[in-house]
Amino acid sequence: MSKPDLIIFDFDGTLADSVGFFRALLPELSRKFGFRLPSFEEQEAMRGHPPR
Repeated sequence: MSKPDLIIFDFDGTLADSVGFFRALLPELSRKFGFRLPSFEEQEAMRGHPPR
């Protein structure tokens, strides 16, 4: 059996879920950079969108 040249997989939300890490870090980063902390509803609306 030959080895594949490339393997592509969806990591976040499939193999791992980073939402807990994101929510834990968001208050600190909001304060550090002078941004308003998004509400829970706003955070939920951001889920699934790329960071750009």
